[in-house]
Amino acid sequence: MRRFAAPLVALSLAAASPVRAHDPAVEVDTSGDLPPGITWDDVQPKLDRKADLKVVRSLGWMQGGLGHVAVFATATKTGQARGEAHTSRALYVTTLRMIGDTWKKIEDIREVVAPCALDLTADFVDGAIGVTDLDDDGEAELTFAYRLGCGGDVSPNTMKLIMLEGPQKYALRGESRVDPGNGVRVGGTFKPDFGKAPPAFLAHAKKVWEAHADEN
Repeated sequence: MRRFAAPLVALSLAAASPVRAHDPAVEVDTSGDLPPGITWDDVQPKLDRKADLKVVRSLGWMQGGLGHVAVFATATKTGQARGEAHTSRALYVTTLRMIGDTWKKIEDIREVVAPCALDLTADFVDGAIGVTDLDDDGEAELTFAYRLGCGGDVSPNTMKLIMLEGPQKYALRGESRVDPGNGVRVGGTFKPDFGKAPPAFLAHAKKVWEAHADEN
């Protein structure tokens, strides 16, 4: 992993939404740049460099005296098949912790929507990204959600909400909620996969899901 030559505070991050007093001190960077000292190889070594690479958001926080970073990125490609234009997109979430003066990868998530000739959906959900320490154990939980789909009508997309505590992953998997045009919303259901997680984790995930399940 590439060494980090600048202090963590050099991330030049703007203030995030308020968090509880015992949660990690979170700062947010929406500049669209990788944090200093982190490269695309650190995010995902096998990224297709011909794709349109974009940093959607970076989170940086301090906890237990260690710097942590989460990078949310997309890789979009366009092409043609049988005379028809199509688009594909991959979503990447990479978490890293600074050990000494080196960033060490903790976890990475990758989701892909295959080439789509209709309306492509492959996006992180605005407002669903956050950092907490709900069980006060000194290990932060990173929460985020995204939607995936390919279609030509107004219908629910696949939606996933992920909570990461270190390398441990918990998830709600289901579909977004939409109004197809008749004033009656459909979708929004999910199945939890939280195993033996503390009850506060699932309660928090459900709250974030409900706040962000609507697409229109």
